[in-house]
Amino acid sequence: MRKIDMIVIHCTATRADRPLSPAELTKMHRKRGFKCCGYHYFVRTDGEICTMRPVERAGAHARGYNEHSIGIAYDAIVTPVSEAVTNTAIASVLFIIAWDAV
Repeated sequence: MRKIDMIVIHCTATRADRPLSPAELTKMHRKRGFKCCGYHYFVRTDGEICTMRPVERAGAHARGYNEHSIGIAYDAIVTPVSEAVTNTAIASVLFIIAWDAV
């Protein structure tokens, strides 16, 4: 197992009228030249946690930090910050952080 000492949280900043699916996220990353999604986890607006890349593999989400970090992306729409992410999605991100810390 690789040494992990950092969790990097990303926001997808997607459109309000079109939630992002795990398949679409993977497709976006493949277009950028990655073999699969660069994040380890993707949290949808309804709080669903999608495993995207095995934690044992380095991510492709934060240049210079991928070898020792886990990448979590949450689907949030482009709006004022107070409306950007659902409470359910926040709870799921916190669950992943707590679960990986154990």
